[in-house]
Parts: sequence; C-alpha cells; structure tokens
Amino acid sequence: MSTIGGGVSTVAPLEEGASRCKVIRIVDETHDVKSFWLHVLDDPAFTFHPGQWVDTFIPGLATVGGFSLASPPSLVAKDGVFQLTVKMADHPPARWLHSQDCKVGTELQVRVGGDVYLPEDRLAGKAVLLIGGGIGITPLYSMLQDICDGIGCGEPAADHVGLLYSSKAPSDVLYTETLAGLSAAHGDRVDIDVLASAVGGEPLGPGMRHGRIDEEVLVQALQKLQSKMGSQPT
Repeated sequence: MSTIGGGVSTVAPLEEGASRCKVIRIVDETHDVKSFWLHVLDDPAFTFHPGQWVDTFIPGLATVGGFSLASPPSLVAKDGVFQLTVKMADHPPARWLHSQDCKVGTELQVRVGGDVYLPEDRLAGKAVLLIGGGIGITPLYSMLQDICDGIGCGEPAADHVGLLYSSKAPSDVLYTETLAGLSAAHGDRVDIDVLASAVGGEPLGPGMRHGRIDEEVLVQALQKLQSKMGSQPT
C-alpha cells in the first residue's frame, strides 16, 4: 500500500548540520517493513555516499533515529528525493515512523553520517560482492543501485557486481521487483542471488531460491565473479 499526496507539516528549529525534508510517499514493503520517500527542502547541496545513514530528528521525540539510506545518490541529485526503509521495532523512532503520526506531508530533519560506504573511486576494473540479510539489505541496496546507475551510463564504479541476499521467508524479501529489474537490465554484469531459509508453505518469488548464505554459496558466488572478471572481487 502506498500513500502519496498532502498531509501535515511540523516546523521545528533546525538541528546543527541537519536538513529539512518532507515525507512524500510511504509504501508497505512487508508486514513489518515500510519504505519512506522524503523530499529535501531548501538544501540543494544535500548528498551522500552509498552505504551511509541519516540521523533522523522526529518532531516531539527526544530519541534520534539512525536509518540507512536505501536509494542511490542519483535520485537525490536528480529529484531531491531519498528513500529510507525501516523495520518496525521498539526503538522509538522506528515505532513512530510506523505509527499514524507519520504521514505524507510530515516534515522531519536528517543529517548524513557514517564513515563506511562504497568507495566508488577505488573500484574501477574490479568486481564487488555485496552480502546481506534481512533489513541489513538497505545500505547494500543503495550501493547496488549506484553501481547499476554507472553501468547504465557507461561510467561504472565497478565492472561487475554480485549480491547475496538472504531472508527468513519469501514474504520478508525486500525490493523484489527492483532487484529482478536490475538483473534483467544489466545482463551478466549484475548477479543477484536471493535466498529464503524458511519457505514453509510460501511460494518463492521471482529470482528466489530456498537456502541460506553458507560457505558453499559464498564460494560459488566468488568463483562466478572471478570467472567473469578474471580478478579478485573486492
């Protein structure tokens, strides 16, 4: 379910180093995970590296949230928009974002942080293998899209990218349509392997298989990248 359109805004004093933004879209990814698209207000210099997070300042809430950026930098550069994907938790900011208080039109403040991110300037001619599980896919999703953006415009940060992504159940897998689209669009330069460890009676979605990321799966992914690149994945 998605919500797009009007809403309410709350104006608060600007936190040091923060930027104002407005929620413009909310999507239920799974039963306990939502994605939020936010439009940056009056800060044309706002940017980030794939893999960074934002400190999130919520009106009336003392606790500051920290959420990985799920979108590539190209989206904010083009449209002034970025995406956060948040799992429901007892942590007050996550709980608030999943509540009725957060709606399209709500204003928040964010501040980019994090020293661990995709080193785009050091990946030329290399292959990259991204590995993650559950909600931990969010920063890798930003990295993957960023590399695919480069492949699409002929200026890739890396020559080849692989993603190993594991979740408990098929219904818990995030971004299924986008992942399938990236794989289809970029041929053998993008390898996406999605595993569900506890299928039960659920059908597997597009591009999924039963299993978990173990030593055998990891070795196979590395060997596949090496066979295509003739180099050691980063």
